[in-house]
Amino acid sequence: DDELSSDELDLISGVYKVFTGTGLQTSDSSWWPWHSAWERSSLNVGYWSTDCEHWFQNRLEHIRNDTAELRGSTEWVNSLKHMNRKTSRFSKAYERKRRNI
Repeated sequence: DDELSSDELDLISGVYKVFTGTGLQTSDSSWWPWHSAWERSSLNVGYWSTDCEHWFQNRLEHIRNDTAELRGSTEWVNSLKHMNRKTSRFSKAYERKRRNI
């Protein structure tokens, strides 16, 4: 099997079970974007780009400075939306080029 399981992807993203305050109910939160959020992000251009590295270093700095917060899947999708706007033109052009090769 060459694909990572959901549990393995969650481990890489640093997923935690966090109590919601309603009995024993928990929600999943992570330090890094969930795989599904990253895949939908325009940062996912098929390789580790300079934009990806800048985003990663910024997030890592916030984690190291204790200014980052855990985020749920919806929060990750929303936080990566601004990247979608910035890179969507590039991604579309890249995809058109890739298809024409």
